[in-house]
Amino acid sequence: MRLLLNVLLFSTLAACGEDQKAPAAQPAKKPQAASSVVDPYKKGGAQGADATVAGQSGVIDPYANGGGGSASASANGGGGSGGANAGGSAGGGVWKALLLSGDYSISAFDNARKKIAALLTAGGIDAANVRQLSMSPSEQTLGVEQTDRAHIKSALAALSLGPNDRCLLHLTSHGSRDGFYLADQATLAADELDQLLTEACGDRPTVVLVSACYSGQFVDSPAMQKPNRAILSAARADRTSFGCGTENEYTYWDSCLIDELPKAKTFNALHDAVKTCIEGKESGGGFTPSEPQAFFGDKAKDLPIF
Repeated sequence: MRLLLNVLLFSTLAACGEDQKAPAAQPAKKPQAASSVVDPYKKGGAQGADATVAGQSGVIDPYANGGGGSASASANGGGGSGGANAGGSAGGGVWKALLLSGDYSISAFDNARKKIAALLTAGGIDAANVRQLSMSPSEQTLGVEQTDRAHIKSALAALSLGPNDRCLLHLTSHGSRDGFYLADQATLAADELDQLLTEACGDRPTVVLVSACYSGQFVDSPAMQKPNRAILSAARADRTSFGCGTENEYTYWDSCLIDELPKAKTFNALHDAVKTCIEGKESGGGFTPSEPQAFFGDKAKDLPIF
């Protein structure tokens, strides 16, 4: 009987979608319009939105049990990018970035946000050109604002993009088949993200990094597939991603991204390296492969990293 109970407990924790979020102690939240989403990001679990806590939309995400931190880029500040170009581009513009976490039930999301910010600045991007949003009230300090639609829009506008600048957006949270999970809010769908990017970034080179279950939907979306965009996702549109337990410093995909970002020369190469890293992590845990996806528009192929 004890063995059976242990098996049942593990299987519950393994899925990390919107529907399976743990009711872990949560910090006091600012009042928000509640929606219903579920996030399965737990021990060995996935990053889906089919397994979240009450008051959220339904999503399932297997990001748990085993999403370790980055070995090569875990030190504060991280290393410089292998393709570092002092944050500039051949046309004289610079990279400008928005990094956001969509949930506060585990620390992995904000850990990744902060670490990637450190890697970007170490790679030559001016800290003033990196905006950050968080769902955790305790993280909303020193210029970091709350993650919601209004602040996503205003943060992108605040980047003050010049005609030759480049856009980078990193999103990390749970996910559902409906979109990217935002705690206590409606999920962010691909069509909506496309509108936000079109308004802010226009036809400038734009890179979108989505760490969540079912995030392949952002790659597959016809609306998102613009010639100027490169889109990397943590999983196929019908698969969960992993590494979302409370014991994990980062989710699996964010961990691999953090390890490989300082070494890759292009975003194509980054996708290949992260995918190989994920395959190694998942094969050791017996997980159903998440199969990270990527799209590279005609004007975003072989786009250099920083």
